[in-house]
Amino acid sequence: MTYAKQSEVKAGTVLVADGGFTCLLAGDERVVQANSVGELFVVCGGDGQGKHFLSGQLEGADAYVGFSLKTAGHENPMQGGICGCDECKSLRAAAHDAR
Repeated sequence: MTYAKQSEVKAGTVLVADGGFTCLLAGDERVVQANSVGELFVVCGGDGQGKHFLSGQLEGADAYVGFSLKTAGHENPMQGGICGCDECKSLRAAAHDAR
């Protein structure tokens, strides 16, 4: 697996988990979100209420261990895509409301 690079990831990026997590299954796709101070995280846990902060996954200066970039089959809603999944719809609504 080629890990996602910090320089490639921002709020709205879709990441795929590799299965080395207790809160995410192999192949789980998550849209990266940012909290009010700009820390990046993905939603995790069985109830969808957990936050897995990406800073804890950094290896060296630029690789998020355990996550790869989603490269096909899911349009990135924060970069002009039109994905219809519930997570992306929610993110688009939140971005619209923040304006």
